[in-house]
Amino acid sequence: MKALFVTTTLCLWGFLQAPALSAEVTVINTLMRGAIVGPGDIEISASPYENPAEVRSSYIGMQTSRTVYAGYKLTTASLQAPSLVKRNRTVTMIYEMGGLTITTYGRSLGEGASGDLVEVMNTDSKMKVMGVVTGPDQVTVR
Repeated sequence: MKALFVTTTLCLWGFLQAPALSAEVTVINTLMRGAIVGPGDIEISASPYENPAEVRSSYIGMQTSRTVYAGYKLTTASLQAPSLVKRNRTVTMIYEMGGLTITTYGRSLGEGASGDLVEVMNTDSKMKVMGVVTGPDQVTVR
């Protein structure tokens, strides 16, 4: 019982934590805000406990939320999921009701990644609706 108490207390204090992962990701080419990270844009220096390929795959394809200059470290805080719908772009609107599916065009009034809610204005009726981003320039309205 005493050993269990000591082990629990040590875990709460943080003494028995897993080793900290310390991969450093350095930007080779300056990435402007909104740029998609490509394989040639970053350099990985991983610790012995990490797989560099896994670290690289978690960064490739993400979009920068701020400008990161060449030679600086790239952190996950400066990345976001890539935007599939851009503001003021024409998007395909898919209305689904029961077994009925209607497809039309609209203008996005916001920006969003997959699964995000964005407001879209139907170009025919000028009615504004909320929809879920389901693909590149595609919004599904339920």
